Amino acid sequence: MYLATHLPHDQLVDRLRAAGVEHGRVGPTDERGWTFADVEIEPATRPEAPTLTEALAVVDRAVPTPWVALLDMWSDDVPNAVAGVLATREQAGRSAVVTWADTAADDDIDADLRLGGDPADVLAAIDRLLGLQMPAAQAADELAGAVDVDDLLGAVGRVAVLPVTDADDLGPSAHLVRNDPEFVRASLRRVPQAWLRVPDDRTSVVVTATTTAVPGSDAHVQAAVAESQLLMHLGEALREDEAVFSVFRLGRTTSWALASPGGVSHHGNWDSPWSYLDDPSGGHGAGEAFAAAFGEPLDPIRARALLAASTWDGDPLAELVHQYRLPAVLLDAVGDPERFRHGAERVEGVALGGEITPAERSVLAARAPRRSPARRAVDVALLLVGLALFGIGFALVVTDGELLGATARPWYAMPACWVGGILAAIGGLSLRSERTRHRRFVGD
Repeated sequence: MYLATHLPHDQLVDRLRAAGVEHGRVGPTDERGWTFADVEIEPATRPEAPTLTEALAVVDRAVPTPWVALLDMWSDDVPNAVAGVLATREQAGRSAVVTWADTAADDDIDADLRLGGDPADVLAAIDRLLGLQMPAAQAADELAGAVDVDDLLGAVGRVAVLPVTDADDLGPSAHLVRNDPEFVRASLRRVPQAWLRVPDDRTSVVVTATTTAVPGSDAHVQAAVAESQLLMHLGEALREDEAVFSVFRLGRTTSWALASPGGVSHHGNWDSPWSYLDDPSGGHGAGEAFAAAFGEPLDPIRARALLAASTWDGDPLAELVHQYRLPAVLLDAVGDPERFRHGAERVEGVALGGEITPAERSVLAARAPRRSPARRAVDVALLLVGLALFGIGFALVVTDGELLGATARPWYAMPACWVGGILAAIGGLSLRSERTRHRRFVGD
């Protein structure tokens, strides 16, 4: 759900959290006093789809009037056959609404939109509240021209004078990895290009091609996707006392994420004009996770306050580096990537002609996630017992029971085949999936 409401940023954040909204983001308030929010509101449990009135009542419970709201079929609880809803509510309770119908076939996952009525009332209300960027007739054509659900916000943004609806483009990012540097170097073959510094035998600092590509370009998107896959790969291999600490610059904002063993993660933002509603939960337990990977901080009280903060007087990353005695080169990696790359080891990925050497493949294989011996034993047992049951059942079917000296086929012969086949399939597929996952991790 996308919302524009005439409420200051901090008050909107408090209002949404008080309403139980746990996921979403709230942007900066513009000079007119309007604030944009992109939120996920849990739908009410009901036996059937809501009416339009019930769908908009959710907005009323979350924010005060006046507001402009955009709901869609993928993110919100909307009536059947409705792909999108654009609605307004003014101070006197005056409201207007227009919908887009979903005319796609049942087996088509992409909605085929058709504007379901005259948007004149909605556009007039938007003009009174936010202002229009074009004549009403042209604005109506713009709304009617929305091609799919993903284009709805773009269409409304082209029509209305909205407050800021998106954060700054992703800027420099860096990753401090606390585990075997040889494993990190081998893992970097997964991205097109990366630069690596190894401050000590348990620590690596990495920047990828996202620091060299133009934000928004195809090269930058490809580098960002590869970087995301790299982080997932590194996170899968973490062991006790290890971690991946990632730092991202988003304009004047610093965002951080800490991946710990077992798929546990923490995250937060400093000095962002945007508030992320899940930040308090993302930072819960972060102090203990940092201490497990990097040791106790110099000042535990100050370090905990830093990780819980959304703003900080000074450079929060420099403070974190100081508190946990992290390599200072991490500051260069984020603040001056070009300086970091100068003198760093350049690692070419497979996509640019680099090759995974036998030694690197061995390092990757040693780090590949494996099921516990107990789980593997269960899979093997399922496979063997299943094959035995299937074999016995099949033999009884073929011999009409002569295998046991019976004069007729036992009633349990066919069930034994079925049960045995199912057990063998479960065990065999589980073992095969582990092997496939291992090969994918190693890069075979």
